Amino acid sequence: MSDGVNLLGMVADYGGIGLLALYLAAAARRGETKMDGLVEKFQAQISELETKRDADEERLRVRYDQTIEKLDEERRAIQEGMATAITEGMAEMRAHCKVKK
Repeated sequence: MSDGVNLLGMVADYGGIGLLALYLAAAARRGETKMDGLVEKFQAQISELETKRDADEERLRVRYDQTIEKLDEERRAIQEGMATAITEGMAEMRAHCKVKK
């Protein structure tokens, strides 16, 4: 309560200027409290966005890995098919050349 007495003493000593100073101090305090609330809300929103971004990034990584795996499987199948076709073609050529000799 001594702070209240000091404030009243200041108001009594300084009159209108003291009241203005008191009003400005109270307004600054309210503004500070409001800004603190806004900052906390903003930080919470940022945290939510970071969490969402991390989840999106993980889904993108999984999709990328699946796509690469699919492409690798297709490439292997094409290479195996080509190797088989070349082997069969070479065998046919050898068989054809042996018959004509």
